Amino acid sequence: MPRAYPVAHRSSSSTIHADPPPPYSINPTETSPLLAPATWFHATPVLPIMMTARTQASAIGKPWSLWFRMRVFIGAIIFAMFIAQNLGLLRCPLNDVPAAEKARLRALWRTESDEHARDVDTWARERTEYEAERRAHEAERRAHEAEREQWAVEREKEELHRLEVLRRSQGVYWTEPSGDAHCHAYGTRTYVAYLRDIPGDLNWREVCEYMPPVVIHGRALAKPDKCERNGRGEVFGVWYVDFDEPNCRPHWDHIESKGCSAGQKGIERFEGRLNGVARGDDWKAMCANAPATIRNIVFDRPSSCEDRVRATFALLISLLQLMQIFSQGLFGGMVGIWDYPSSWWC
Repeated sequence: MPRAYPVAHRSSSSTIHADPPPPYSINPTETSPLLAPATWFHATPVLPIMMTARTQASAIGKPWSLWFRMRVFIGAIIFAMFIAQNLGLLRCPLNDVPAAEKARLRALWRTESDEHARDVDTWARERTEYEAERRAHEAERRAHEAEREQWAVEREKEELHRLEVLRRSQGVYWTEPSGDAHCHAYGTRTYVAYLRDIPGDLNWREVCEYMPPVVIHGRALAKPDKCERNGRGEVFGVWYVDFDEPNCRPHWDHIESKGCSAGQKGIERFEGRLNGVARGDDWKAMCANAPATIRNIVFDRPSSCEDRVRATFALLISLLQLMQIFSQGLFGGMVGIWDYPSSWWC
């Protein structure tokens, strides 16, 4: 008998008569869709449509299977051609490099690779040597710095000692420097000054070295070239003054060429006599330091000096030269010899 269902917005007395929906039930004889995926189900739209592998194969068909085989075959041919071209067995139409050239290039590449490996080894060895040298240099630098610090400490001690000696020797003074009558060398004269009132408990050499400067020719000379003490116990300082001494500057007479030097290829010999040396001066010392200019080239000193007998005739020289000869001796004189490079002439 049909059932009556109430409807909204209607009175309780009004009813609609309809057939009830069929019951949702599964035949127990049928297989569950979760347990039998190979069966089509249309009982509910929620369940997907499922096919078996056999159904798929039947859906693809034979034409698709043949096309798949053709693709595999073509791919295998292309892969084989690619391998053959890389091995040099098959020439590529797009590449006109012969197989022999490829082999040569490969050999060249291997050679360059080996050279690069050797260079890498050389660089590594040189870097190791450089690191060793750098460490040694760093050690030397540290040792040098330590030595410099030690020197600084010693200099500081010496300076303190010098100031102490200077403080205690305030009453000591230099006598007026006096120049020697004879020249010490070319352009150089010896000057001597004595120290007075040295305290007996001080070292005379330290007092001499730490004394205030003396003035010679308007210049202040701080430290003597040497400090000495004579037999009477007098302490004196010695200065070799090489400026403002025109009387200690003799000059060369006419310097002339004597031709090519015997036994020396490419050497031309020049000779000249030294004039203007005062009586009592050391001719040899003056000659050894006398400069000369030969063919616009300045020589600080001659190559050698020789003391030769000079024979002159008064009738052939001027009066001034004659007086100079008498002042130096008629039969004496120092001759300077210069070896001048002259490859064009000799």
